[in-house]
Amino acid sequence: RLKISYQSAWTPLPGVVRVRGLRLDYSTAISAWTASARDATGVIIMPELLLKRFHVAALWASGVEFSFARLPPSVGGPPRRRGTPSWPWRIRNSSAHLDEVESVAVNDNRFRGSATVTGGFAVSLDGHAEVHRSTADVQSGLFSVGDRELARAVRGRLRARIEPFNYRQFRGRRVLPFASGS
Repeated sequence: RLKISYQSAWTPLPGVVRVRGLRLDYSTAISAWTASARDATGVIIMPELLLKRFHVAALWASGVEFSFARLPPSVGGPPRRRGTPSWPWRIRNSSAHLDEVESVAVNDNRFRGSATVTGGFAVSLDGHAEVHRSTADVQSGLFSVGDRELARAVRGRLRARIEPFNYRQFRGRRVLPFASGS
């Protein structure tokens, strides 16, 4: 289930959405993620909604935080098996520019600091996903795993891409053969 909440939102032009205090919460029986932004502006390609495509052609956001976690069976319950929809929704972000990325957590791995991230992604409910060429410029950051600090005062640039893959078949480390970067 996806829950979208915000403090305020308005559309200065059709297809252009400005939001303050944006928060997205998504959970399934096996995982959950949360994304938030202090301010965000997106350009949505409205006609594609008729084709079950949510296409954000451009996104600018600041004050960004993201977390993802796999849920143990005791929390999420047994995975629900559903058939693949005959015409699944597709979600695409062609161009994102995220300023002041303050926190990114994936399971026990965490970044806290200040970074700028640019790039895009595509995902569909039939199990296919990819991450377009993306860049993370870390101005200052702390990386940790659980309670253990791995590196502090980190600066640098990371470029990465994840080729199209099926996220139902390839999870965790099994996605690495599809990834490239520097």
